[in-house]
Amino acid sequence: MAENDPKIVATFNICIITVPFVNPIGVSFLSNFIDMIEPISHKLFVITGKFPDRPNTKIQIIRITGDEKKEIFLIRMAKYFIKQLRICFALLKLSKKIEIVIFYIGTQKDIFPALCARLMRKKIIWVVTGLASEVEKKSSTFLLGKSILPLVYKAIENINFHLADQLVLEPGNAMVQLGLNKFKNKIAFNYHSYIDSNQFKQMKKYDDRKNIIGYIGRLSPEKGVQDFVKAIPLILKKRSDLNFLIGGNGALYDRIKDEMRILNLIDKVNLVGWISHEDLPKYLNDLKLIALPSYTEGGVPAIIKEAMACGTLTLVTPIASSNIIKNGETGFVTIDHSPDMIAETAIKALDYPFIDDVINNALKLAKAYSFENVVQKYRHIISGVLIT
Repeated sequence: MAENDPKIVATFNICIITVPFVNPIGVSFLSNFIDMIEPISHKLFVITGKFPDRPNTKIQIIRITGDEKKEIFLIRMAKYFIKQLRICFALLKLSKKIEIVIFYIGTQKDIFPALCARLMRKKIIWVVTGLASEVEKKSSTFLLGKSILPLVYKAIENINFHLADQLVLEPGNAMVQLGLNKFKNKIAFNYHSYIDSNQFKQMKKYDDRKNIIGYIGRLSPEKGVQDFVKAIPLILKKRSDLNFLIGGNGALYDRIKDEMRILNLIDKVNLVGWISHEDLPKYLNDLKLIALPSYTEGGVPAIIKEAMACGTLTLVTPIASSNIIKNGETGFVTIDHSPDMIAETAIKALDYPFIDDVINNALKLAKAYSFENVVQKYRHIISGVLIT
């Protein structure tokens, strides 16, 4: 770890709150975040879902039951309120043990825990990884969800961010993309995840890789994975020598399998399902290009950072580039989410005459996400909140 500031001592008692994870992707993200906060905490409490205990006596996991089933609106709302009440109850039990509450993934619409933390006079930090209101616009399949719920969630997000002492956004233009300019006086910038450089590194040179384009991530509408699948036939019209890989799980898994069958892509696409974090570097080193045509992100997605560290070309939409992935310099940015533009950008990327320069620039950029750098920034952010 980088040399610590002598004025800042790791005596913070912190509680992290996340959505009750039931999937391995969420568990992986939370594990990464705990790694960063643990060194600067005296006691660390984590209110979440199915998360394994850690062999560290200063970390206590408090599990809240939850699920990700798509159910009718009334049942969904009832579970939403029950979950928030359980989180509030857990917070109240920790009242005398914590000084600061950090809201992490999936909590932007959790207004009751935020109000509870404020009434307990705890400092609140919100790590903004995206907006629930934007996800709802893309993922809802019924009229009420598409019209009313995004507005309700937007109002709740505004209240929660007003309650917060500090919002943490990724460097770049996330503040503008997420429409959070009005909170600029309470925004700090830091990365939401770190890259383990011992694990994520270039093990196979670009020219030694097979011609494979991949998508690795959550199989959900807001990630644009369906657009990626529809772009594959368009790419194959120009480059029949290419193969494709889709890794991850989520609500769209069965739909993507059906789409592959309809488009006659079974022989060209390897749908591998969930990829463990331990196996991820190997998969990334097998790809020449990874695409993530997201509709909403709170910064550069972790998979894109890890791909850069592995020497893999990246293709993202403007919302996921955050002005850090620069077209033709550190990666490739498609104009929009349409399959036509994804296909056109992918072909341009593979045919780009200065690929080595792009890869080298991305490798240098990936060093900014080092564990030492990110932890030290969080140390200053948390210290500053407690002083004010």
